[in-house]
Amino acid sequence: INPPEKPRFKGFRFPLEIVVYEVWVCHRFALSTADVEELLAQRGVIVSRETIWLWVNRFGAHFAACIRRYRPRPNDKAAKRFMARLIAQFGQPRVFVTDKLRSYIKPIAHQAPDADHRAHK
Repeated sequence: INPPEKPRFKGFRFPLEIVVYEVWVCHRFALSTADVEELLAQRGVIVSRETIWLWVNRFGAHFAACIRRYRPRPNDKAAKRFMARLIAQFGQPRVFVTDKLRSYIKPIAHQAPDADHRAHK
């Protein structure tokens, strides 16, 4: 984790690696404090649930933002390819009827600007 501004870890009894691992596990796999306590105990680190809860509350938002930063961003690349294939196979449509998925809006407006787009559930 290489955040622009790191939270302060000075004064903790456990090393930075243990705190980072514990908070990462809580946010990445949505485990309870009891599960994380058990995971750390299996690795020879004895930490109370209260300490884990305090670490998650203090550093959790920071690490969650760091994890989110490196996840791929959703985009409409697949919808563009799908629409292009449909238009190539069947020709220019008069009406597009899709579900309410928002990733269809831009490809339809770009590839079939004259088509009417109707979104239904």
